[in-house]
Amino acid sequence: MSLKKVGLMLVRNPLVLPKLDQFTYDYLRYREHQLAAEARPFTQSFYYRKGTVGESHFIKAQEQVKTGTAQPAEDTLVQLKTAPLESDKEKDMHSLDRSLDKKLYLVVKEKEWVLPSGPVKEGEVLASASENRLAEYFGTKMETWTVGRAPVGHLESGKELTFFLKTHLLAGKIEILNKQFSDYKWLTRQEMEQELKPEYYNQIKDMLSVY
Repeated sequence: MSLKKVGLMLVRNPLVLPKLDQFTYDYLRYREHQLAAEARPFTQSFYYRKGTVGESHFIKAQEQVKTGTAQPAEDTLVQLKTAPLESDKEKDMHSLDRSLDKKLYLVVKEKEWVLPSGPVKEGEVLASASENRLAEYFGTKMETWTVGRAPVGHLESGKELTFFLKTHLLAGKIEILNKQFSDYKWLTRQEMEQELKPEYYNQIKDMLSVY
């Protein structure tokens, strides 16, 4: 390999917790009630005076825990519901305000859709090259954090060897300053599998999060 490049894996992390599948939800409820049943009891007289209504309610609740009947009814459970975002409805791939429970990766359009990359210039190491190319290609109106100085993977293409460093987007927005990029998208892993060429995606998929 005669030419070394640095790949820019810019990631927006999830902003909300993913929706639990039914099995995980049931397990967490079961575990919560098991922990409550096995918890060390405290001295009730410290909190409730003898003969009060509060004491009778407490005694009843303790009996329900012991018999396993203390689980709340389904209609008393608080369910968090979120309205679909406009950018999700419109499938606005330029927006970061979509797929809030998943990671979004920046891809750019050259001849094909790819992860952005650039040359490692003289006097630069991978970490400094990554920071410099990010600023040159996407501006300085964003706050980022690079995970480490070691690459998360590499890509071989002809005589080029590209080492990818992962960088988290913490705040701000990107500007497309490199004229080689005709367009950009923020995509989830699942969307990348559909948008990128299969040969390219197969080479980078192990660098991506499963979520």
